[in-house]
Amino acid sequence: GLWKELDGGDKGDGFITLAEFAPEIAKLLASFRQMIQDKFEGSLEKAWKQSLDADKSGNVSKEEFVAAMQSIGWEGDAARLFGLYDFDRSGYISLAELDDN
Repeated sequence: GLWKELDGGDKGDGFITLAEFAPEIAKLLASFRQMIQDKFEGSLEKAWKQSLDADKSGNVSKEEFVAAMQSIGWEGDAARLFGLYDFDRSGYISLAELDDN
């Protein structure tokens, strides 16, 4: 049925990955992580301190996030990415919301 189809048909492994379930979102997140790797030595904390939270307020609005991502040179959909990370729908994201570790 549906599970088998989402899991890649007969070649499935019993798990449905984000790439299988929502490939566009998976690509967006992968592109963001790659940019962090390339420009900030893989450190989300470094990206936060150096670029994302420019005013050192501890949180970033959608407008701040989009502007920061443009200034970094990331070409992905920053507004959509912001929405994915704004888990509590407060209109702001924090480093804790960005960092899944």
